[in-house]
Amino acid sequence: MEVVYPDAPVGLDALEYEQKLQPHGLVFCYHEGAVPDTPTYLERLGSARYMLLGWGISDEVLRAASNLELVSFTGIGAGNFVNLQLARKLGITVCNTPGYADVTVAEHTFALLLGVAKRVSELGRDVRAGGWSKELEGFDLAGKTIGLVGFGGIGQHVARLARAFGMQILVWTRTPQRYVAHVDRDLTFVSLTELMERSDVVSLHCAHTPETEGLLDAPLLQRLKSDAVIINTARGEIVDESALLQMLQDKRIRGAGLDVFVNEPLPDTHAWRSLDNVVVTPHTAYNTPGATARIMEIALDNVIAYAQGSPCNVVNK
Repeated sequence: MEVVYPDAPVGLDALEYEQKLQPHGLVFCYHEGAVPDTPTYLERLGSARYMLLGWGISDEVLRAASNLELVSFTGIGAGNFVNLQLARKLGITVCNTPGYADVTVAEHTFALLLGVAKRVSELGRDVRAGGWSKELEGFDLAGKTIGLVGFGGIGQHVARLARAFGMQILVWTRTPQRYVAHVDRDLTFVSLTELMERSDVVSLHCAHTPETEGLLDAPLLQRLKSDAVIINTARGEIVDESALLQMLQDKRIRGAGLDVFVNEPLPDTHAWRSLDNVVVTPHTAYNTPGATARIMEIALDNVIAYAQGSPCNVVNK
């Protein structure tokens, strides 16, 4: 039985995946690159019952793929790429790959934070332009308070790294009772308002859902300290992006480190590209060979589990 990956990354080395599926009577078939249109998508899918998904699948394809039973999404936020309600109505199970990049994204969070704190981008530009200025001062992380908005796998790993830097940790989550074992003298659960008011650094680690859309709105952002830093490796939609941009342009907060944006890729002339107090990366916090290996491992495990009658990591029950 075929497992089709219709939008696989260019240059995919499939041998390992073929060997993983073969003992389970499954055959790995893949097509490299983005799918240009619906007819091509359906041609690539053929009569497959199981598929891996790298990017999006339209409602039209879901409705037309009459044999499709399983979509194993190679990422976490499957709802941003698949119509989960429609898939459920059509009897299609959708899985995601939780935990594949917890360590990777947490490390990128601190790469952004250190970039802002030590003004790495500004100093680098100055040196490359022929300068040697020592007037730009950074700040220490030790003794500062980091506020984590969300406390899943990524947030928890960020907390471990924050401890290593000697930071105090505040956490906001909708379900603090699930994490009582994490509470100690360095970590406290607080309201979102208190977190915004007390934190020197606010780092976002919650999923983008209807409930978190615009979670950090303009009134909440106004509660930040004047020397606060915002780090976002979650989703751009969680923040009122216009309000945050205005605050950074007006220097009402110290800076930001951003890997995600409402509109991606950023337009060439967008202000995010030119602000000195913002470190930006192109939604690559998850992107390392180790994370890629883990994402494929989990995505294929999802297929095997489903084929054996024990679906796992289902997001549209």
